[in-house]
Amino acid sequence: MAVFSVILILMLAMTVAASLRTPIWAVDPQMLGDRWFQATLLDAYLGFLTFYVWVFYKERSLGSRVLWFIL
Repeated sequence: MAVFSVILILMLAMTVAASLRTPIWAVDPQMLGDRWFQATLLDAYLGFLTFYVWVFYKERSLGSRVLWFIL
């Protein structure tokens, strides 16, 4: 559990630091067309989706499923 807490803290710190330096809406449009940027973004979101599908499978109540989706 400690490992996941460290990962969460590191990801939040990096996201906040990046957002304070350059807001996402101010990203260079050339970067949005970069294949590595697209691959990294797709990898991240498919990872989130994979995790949620597992949670959806494990949770039995609709309320828990919705709460996990929002969180």
